[in-house]
Amino acid sequence: MSLENLKLAYARNLKFINPIFFSVVAFLVSLEAGYYFIDANQQHELYIWIIVLLLLRLALDWTARNVIAARGEENSKSKKIYYEIFDKYSELFILGGFMVSRLTNFYFGFLGFISAIIMFVVGYLGKAEGADYAEQGPMCKLGRTILIILTVLAQFLGYKYGKVFLIFDLEKNNVFSWMDLGVCLLFVLCQLTIFLRIRAIKKQVSDDASKQW
Repeated sequence: MSLENLKLAYARNLKFINPIFFSVVAFLVSLEAGYYFIDANQQHELYIWIIVLLLLRLALDWTARNVIAARGEENSKSKKIYYEIFDKYSELFILGGFMVSRLTNFYFGFLGFISAIIMFVVGYLGKAEGADYAEQGPMCKLGRTILIILTVLAQFLGYKYGKVFLIFDLEKNNVFSWMDLGVCLLFVLCQLTIFLRIRAIKKQVSDDASKQW
């Protein structure tokens, strides 16, 4: 049996469940993951729980999309709207937790958070123009999640092996943690994704004779 057949069988076995249920659970999982960032510097095992919750959120999201397909509701506006609302709430709670972590410089975190929001907005503008923006740029949902997981894992290992900070000099007020590195990468990659998505929108509009860029 191929992986595609296994995926279809899995979704069909769960199609009696409203797919919005999976989105709600994914939202609650994301809320908990975001909350764990606050105290993870005191309870280091929370970093591992954050990774587990982020992977669970991806699994729930994948399940919701496949159940929608198995129920033949790909064109259901209500399913799309509810899915997108819960999905973006989930994203914001995770990114918000990343930002307010006690090991993340607030200003770095704020820039990363705002960049992600602008990236979402540009994505929706691209969708409105019919642009295939989903493949544009490294900071798709999976890319963002992998970046956060790798950052959290690096911070956990930093505690484990006594390398909590990449730079540590309190006299010069120069402290830079693995979380800071992660959020700086988030900022840079989100900006790159914004650029690539705008370029995709421009191409889509330029190819449409009825529109003007």
